[in-house]
Amino acid sequence: MREQPDDYSLPSSSMQKQPDNAPVPPALQRIASMLRLSGLVTFWLQLAFGVIALVLLAVFTASRGSSDPNVPGGGGGTGFGILCALCGLITLGIGVYVAFRYMRFSAQLQAANSARRPSKAETLQLLKLGLITNLVGMFFTILGSGAIVGSLLTAALEAPQSGGILEARRYVNPVDLFGVQANIITVLAHYIGITAAIWLYSRVNR
Repeated sequence: MREQPDDYSLPSSSMQKQPDNAPVPPALQRIASMLRLSGLVTFWLQLAFGVIALVLLAVFTASRGSSDPNVPGGGGGTGFGILCALCGLITLGIGVYVAFRYMRFSAQLQAANSARRPSKAETLQLLKLGLITNLVGMFFTILGSGAIVGSLLTAALEAPQSGGILEARRYVNPVDLFGVQANIITVLAHYIGITAAIWLYSRVNR
């Protein structure tokens, strides 16, 4: 693999050691601004979506836990889905921290002392961490969503057709849709993190 130079704007053949108090190059200022803006937007969006998804998942979990044990649809499929959804939310929390690190890196890139500025390789490594974290979180969330939807579908198919809507609600409660909605919101939050990481990576690695 080609080694990444530490300079953000100059090719490796024209790199020179800069003095400690060298002014921030314009290209580095642009990268710092993009990191700050992307980190700020990603941080708050992922945090807001994560809180909403966590509340919805908690309501769904409480609903399934308090349902009639004789009613199908609350077995291993739902439990596995909730576990995967929690893993997706945990990785989303890590993604929120990585987005916060984007903002910290932005401030460090504009430090007056050039020795304190993160190298290009360190910045790319942080972006890779954000990308991998959100990809793993999206995988767990999609897996959990599939398990929950499959469990609810099984319960709906097992509902007696002659009982009408009231009888079907004993098997699938409208609150159960909170679990599906929680996973959709979590996937959206991870998608935002993936998009930000890919965009920033393409800008930094030009």
